[in-house]
Amino acid sequence: MLYRDKAYLLLPEPGTENSFTVLCDEEQTRFFISSSARKNLERLELFFFRIYGTISKDSPVTQRYSCNLTIFNSSLNLRKGDFYHPRFIRNILDFPHIDHDIRFSYTVRIRSSNTWRIGRRRYNFFISIGFDSAGDMERFRDLIANEILSLKESAKWRMRISRSPRIMDNLLRNTFNLINFVRIPSESDNII
Repeated sequence: MLYRDKAYLLLPEPGTENSFTVLCDEEQTRFFISSSARKNLERLELFFFRIYGTISKDSPVTQRYSCNLTIFNSSLNLRKGDFYHPRFIRNILDFPHIDHDIRFSYTVRIRSSNTWRIGRRRYNFFISIGFDSAGDMERFRDLIANEILSLKESAKWRMRISRSPRIMDNLLRNTFNLINFVRIPSESDNII
């Protein structure tokens, strides 16, 4: 319920972008937030403080990965109501438990439009998963595709892996559904 009440804080001002990044390896999982505008960053900090009771003043993200898979939303998601599918982000962040040598980043970039509909700002996001090498990326491509398929089958949320750099900024309106993609998973998440 708290996530539902505060999810609007995740949306950036039009023309700017917010990011939620996770850096994962066998040793640790680190979470970062960033934005192209200071006002947005303050809203992100408030969101994570209210939801998780903490905020870190750690170093900024500097890790770069040479190979990336980019995942985009389908326009059919515009009509999707509330859903909760904790498996998606949890299973992706568990990759280092499958292959102890893997290092990767998981980044969600959120953009919003100037368009308002029914009192809500429209927005969209895409996910970029970065790996050190093409070999690492190919080893996990099927697992990522499986998580996308699970979203479609159980939650009717459609996404696709694409190389297209274009993203609509007014595709979605229900901010609660970001809980499935922008979240710090807990041990109590139900993973099927």
